[in-house]
Amino acid sequence: MLKNPKVGMQCWIITDLWETFCAVPVTIIAENPESGEFVCRWQITEEYSEDYEGRTPEDLYETERAAREAIKKGRF
Repeated sequence: MLKNPKVGMQCWIITDLWETFCAVPVTIIAENPESGEFVCRWQITEEYSEDYEGRTPEDLYETERAAREAIKKGRF
């Protein structure tokens, strides 16, 4: 879990790619203060990105290692 997430921060999330869970680097691009949820962007190439809405601080990891450990332990 990322403590004190803010717009502009870089962190890691867990996503499902072709039925395989993996950690991906994202940037927090928006926050909904009412719900406490965030929108994160994974910039895959210069021209292509994917946004992940509705992410909570529990979905955000400070390091790739922390995200991978959560995958191994099934805590996501």
